[in-house]
Amino acid sequence: MFHIFNSNDLIKLLEDCGFKNIKKIFCQRYSIENAMHWIINGKPQIKSPSYICKDELKWLNNYYKKRINHKRTKQIHLLLLVLKK
Repeated sequence: MFHIFNSNDLIKLLEDCGFKNIKKIFCQRYSIENAMHWIINGKPQIKSPSYICKDELKWLNNYYKKRINHKRTKQIHLLLLVLKK
């Protein structure tokens, strides 16, 4: 069993536990090749997920990560929370 939380739910929970000054950092670890794999195959790259693109796609991957991290969409794979109690 697992639970899915959005960043606001997690922050509210942490505030209720006494944490203050919570800083959110959004990060997309996977490359655009992984996103394309999902679109084409409807499933993740299980055996060898793409974190880095081939040289000829680096410009596109950089744009993708910059854009997706800036928008802070639901597509973000990793949310880091910096906490102080």
